[in-house]
Amino acid sequence: MNIQSELELFSEKSLIKVSRENLDKVDIPPDYREAIIKIGFPYTMWNLRFSMEFSPISIDEFILDDIRKSRNLLTIGCKSLGGTLGFLTPMEDIGLHKGASLLDINARLDIIGRERHWDVFGEVKHSLRICVDLDDNQKIVYINPSGKDIYYCNSNLKNLLRSILVYRKFATGEVVNFDEEIEAFKKELIDIDPQCLDNEECLWSNVIWAQVYDHECYEY
Repeated sequence: MNIQSELELFSEKSLIKVSRENLDKVDIPPDYREAIIKIGFPYTMWNLRFSMEFSPISIDEFILDDIRKSRNLLTIGCKSLGGTLGFLTPMEDIGLHKGASLLDINARLDIIGRERHWDVFGEVKHSLRICVDLDDNQKIVYINPSGKDIYYCNSNLKNLLRSILVYRKFATGEVVNFDEEIEAFKKELIDIDPQCLDNEECLWSNVIWAQVYDHECYEY
């Protein structure tokens, strides 16, 4: 996989710039590091939204204390619940850039009034945080702010990016035989990261479920 050419398939508005300083916080192969710095990281795919701020989970007021105080997690994005962030409500509408982190959005809402943007605040409060787990070999995980469970996404940042690229190819391609193509998508994900579909709570299991659900709804 030529990572630079793969990233160039995204439109500029679909990418967010990532600083070298932030990428230095995690282990990632040099070719991936340089391509991300030069071109950017995919900003949104489906209801996945990446800000790549690498902020400590300990400063996220909406996470339960048991997680905030005991786990060394760096937030890089979120799984949005309803698509409000960046879609129904562009960040520019509340005076922020498109890649604003959940922390930045919350701070901005404190200034302009949460009651004026209750839908955005709901997303900030309840969106699932996607994090790098520094306590567990830099695995990519996600957590529900209202719970204590930590769910698996990918084994590392490189494989998260590779999975996103495979997802883009599936999501933007012409569907001829959905059943065959969804199985091929699953196989590619497993080839990248054998554990990524181990159970229904895994991030990519959620993505597969949503694709199947949308297809079945469209058929009817």
